[in-house]
Amino acid sequence: MILNRMKVYRDETAPLLEYYSSQLKTVDAVGTMDEVFARALQALGK
Repeated sequence: MILNRMKVYRDETAPLLEYYSSQLKTVDAVGTMDEVFARALQALGK
């Protein structure tokens, strides 16, 4: 089961991450909900 899921990730998800990598935003999700939300807004330029 796990090996199959890893294969699906490698075959289907990983290529999408590579394709869209220039558009991805990274947000540190450690902290309170308000802190994380503020970081998400900042990453999106809002």
